[in-house]
Amino acid sequence: MLTILIYVLILWGFIALGWLVAWWLKRRGAAMSGQFTNVVLFVGFLFGFLLTTLQVFATNHYSDARSQAQSEPASLVAVYDDLGVFPPQVRTAARREVICYMWSVAERDWKAQERGSTQEAPDTVVRGDRLRNLRTTLPKDSPATQAASQQVSTDLSDAGKARQQLLFLAQPRIPAILWAVVLLSSGLLIFLLVGDSQSQPKIIRRIVFAAVAVLVTVEVASLAVLDRPFSPIAQVQPNAMTDAIALLEAGRTGQPTPHDCGL
Repeated sequence: MLTILIYVLILWGFIALGWLVAWWLKRRGAAMSGQFTNVVLFVGFLFGFLLTTLQVFATNHYSDARSQAQSEPASLVAVYDDLGVFPPQVRTAARREVICYMWSVAERDWKAQERGSTQEAPDTVVRGDRLRNLRTTLPKDSPATQAASQQVSTDLSDAGKARQQLLFLAQPRIPAILWAVVLLSSGLLIFLLVGDSQSQPKIIRRIVFAAVAVLVTVEVASLAVLDRPFSPIAQVQPNAMTDAIALLEAGRTGQPTPHDCGL
C-alpha cells in the first residue's frame, strides 16, 4: 500500500512541476498557446500506447498469480486422493501432513507473499520438507502402492513448482526504467497541455487539466496494484487453498484444524 502511495505522490509531483513550468512561462509572457498542438498529439499518442502496453503486461502478471494460486491446491488435493490406496495408519499420517501444509500456506506463507518475499515462511518450509519426504517413506510393497507413490511424487512436484512460481509472481515485474518514463511523460504531457491551452477559456483549461490528472493518476495506481498481486488492494487471496481444505474436510471427521497443526 505504501509503495502504491509513493508512486502516486511522485506522479503528482511531476504533474505539479509540469504545471508550474507552464505557469512560469506564461508569467514571463512567452507566447505558448497553439505552439505545441502537434507535439501534444504525438506525446499523448506515445504515452497512451505505453500505458496500454503496461496495463496488458500488468494484467497478465496479475492473472498468472491468480492461476497459480488455483493450480497449487489442485495438485495438493490430488496428493490427498492418491494416498487412499495406502494402509490406514500410513494414509492417515500422510493426509494429516497434506492438510497441515495447506493450512501453513494459507495462514503463514501468504503473509510472506504479501510482503513480496521470495522465500517461503519458515513453518511452510518445514512442513514442505515433511511432505516431500513422502516420496521415499511411502511403502511400495505392491503394484498399486508403487503406482500411487509415483503419482504422489509427480503431484508434489507440480505443487512445488506452483509454490515457487507464486513466490516469483509476488515480485513486481515492471522495470524501474519504465516507471521513470511513465512519470516523466506525465509531467511533460501536463506541461504541453497547459501551455497549449492558454487561449482557451479558464473553465475549459481547468476541466482538461483535472481530467488528464485524474486519468493518469488512476492509470498509474492501477499499474502499481496489478504489478503487485499480493498487495492489500485487489489482493489475490488464498481462497482456492482454503476452499480445497474445505472440500477435503467435507463429510470426513478427524481432519486437523490450524490449531491442531500448531498454527
